[in-house]
Amino acid sequence: MAYEQRFLAQSPENYAQAALGAATSDITTMAATITCPVLMVPGANDLLFGQPHADELAEIIPHAVTVPFSGGAHFIPYQQPVEFAAVVRAFLQDKRLGRGA
Repeated sequence: MAYEQRFLAQSPENYAQAALGAATSDITTMAATITCPVLMVPGANDLLFGQPHADELAEIIPHAVTVPFSGGAHFIPYQQPVEFAAVVRAFLQDKRLGRGA
């Protein structure tokens, strides 16, 4: 509830500018230089940075892992916290054991 109140209290114009900046930025060159494992968790109902965007980045980032959330949108940790935590734990455990890149 506190998160929702903070989110709703922000300036709509500032939020729109930040979203526009993120949506129109080209990070492909920088993404290709990421050397650590990356976990992407796109929501199937995310209209801003959903599955197509995650798939595009996963092709560029050398060690990206994508785990889609069919019931989520843009705020997966808030919308599906138990499932999100399980995915993050599994990802971190996998990397700690040296599997994957």
